[in-house]
Amino acid sequence: MNIRDKLLAERASSKMSFDSSDALFSFIPDLQERRWVAAPNGGVTHSVRGAGELSISAESHYATVFLRPVAGVFTTIDSDRLEEINVPAGAVGVAPAGGQGRTIWPVSRETVAVVIPPGRLTALAEQECRGGIADIRFTPAVSPDRWALQVAQMFRDELTSSVGVNELYVDSLITVFGIHMLRKYGDSAPARSRGGGKLSSEMSTESVNSCRRTSGRSSASPTWRVSADCHRDTLSLPSQKHLASGRTSI
Repeated sequence: MNIRDKLLAERASSKMSFDSSDALFSFIPDLQERRWVAAPNGGVTHSVRGAGELSISAESHYATVFLRPVAGVFTTIDSDRLEEINVPAGAVGVAPAGGQGRTIWPVSRETVAVVIPPGRLTALAEQECRGGIADIRFTPAVSPDRWALQVAQMFRDELTSSVGVNELYVDSLITVFGIHMLRKYGDSAPARSRGGGKLSSEMSTESVNSCRRTSGRSSASPTWRVSADCHRDTLSLPSQKHLASGRTSI
């Protein structure tokens, strides 16, 4: 099977599994209050809501980007203990697949949520990395992420566009956002042998060192492990103008 046929087959397969909101967004109770689109590699939603709360049991990796600052937010995951945080614009809250979370916010908020199924993130990790283990950890939305904010604004603009949503454009952004999650919100563990082959001890050491992310995260936080040897730390993003001009050729 050539590359083109393989890509077409993967696209058809992913459509059957994830094109329906019932399958991809089934764990989001307030979906009817959001704009959303499902794509082969995941989905994205946009919402502007007044004060309220949300409880989820994440069936997929779930990242919420706050487009506006929100003070006095209470949040928790896999616990009954609520923690009060002040959320700056661009902060990203990450709930790994399998986590149960609850958020209470006292004022209006605008958010973009990116949903990536575990299998899709594993596939991205295999392309992005080699041989190690990357853990996607629970991350409270306390630190601004300018890159994620820029992409979230692109998602919002696309979902609110009067000319309709370009699914391929959205799917491409989801893929890039998934790689960003692996690089910024993942931790590493020693490489494991796969497929009957063996990684050298040198590569294993390099995997641990190069995959390591921000220190100080609690080991008790829920994680989802995907095969990875994340050997790059930053992700360059073309300007929004450049990406927008590229849309016309899709």
